[in-house]
Amino acid sequence: MTEQHPHVDDLADLLAELARALPEPGSEATALHIGIRSPSYQEGTRRVELPAEAGRWIAETLRRELATHDSSQPDGDGRCRHCRGTGRTHTVTASRQP
Repeated sequence: MTEQHPHVDDLADLLAELARALPEPGSEATALHIGIRSPSYQEGTRRVELPAEAGRWIAETLRRELATHDSSQPDGDGRCRHCRGTGRTHTVTASRQP
């Protein structure tokens, strides 16, 4: 029986879904290659290719998450960064483009 890692597998599934939703990088384009290792995968590693521009969007999302985490600490300012400091919900476009 293969050991399951639901958080790792969930991340890989979400990245693969993102890759399917975005336009494929052209043959000349720079691509972001992500490899996720898990015993759940027969080959041991699942690879996902994204357009390089997706790296900027993923990095910005992670920066906001880290800033929100830092702000929620006892010495933080308590401001949520999901709304980019506006206090209003940040709307994600329907196309899910970065």
